Amino acid sequence: LLGPCAGSVFVRACTDCTLSIATRQLRTRDLVDCTVHLYCATEPIIETTSNLRIAPFNVAYPCVRDHFNKADLDPTANLWWAVYDFNENASPPPLPHYIELPPSEWGAPWVVTWDAVEGETLGDCENPVPPDARAPIPIDAVISGRRCYLFYGVLCQSAVPKVVAL
Repeated sequence: LLGPCAGSVFVRACTDCTLSIATRQLRTRDLVDCTVHLYCATEPIIETTSNLRIAPFNVAYPCVRDHFNKADLDPTANLWWAVYDFNENASPPPLPHYIELPPSEWGAPWVVTWDAVEGETLGDCENPVPPDARAPIPIDAVISGRRCYLFYGVLCQSAVPKVVAL
């Protein structure tokens, strides 16, 4: 478990691991057969990764909402699903590099509890990240040509999409 991080998280060389991460930016390299339950404020980036299973952040613990606030992360703006694969066109492609886990395989929330210091109240366990939160891709990612989207009614398939107003 890695609770809300205001900066970047870089995960390397993991095999058969299950991780729950909340971060502004996630980069992975050389992950094999791993599952990541993720909150990410930017598009998660994978590189030389195979059989990664990805799902929304699944952890509930006392004070987690406060931790999101302190990290300046909006729990409803989750780009967990918008994976950018640096090796998407690798040859030969050891597919799949990643899959989005279907909701039926997300499993029960991971509830983490601990005892408060005497006289302190921690509050209830909660996960402020809605499981169905799917933030839209930021406009700068669309304009940069990293993705292909229907933009202003024109399907952009070129390296640098042409912005056309209707």
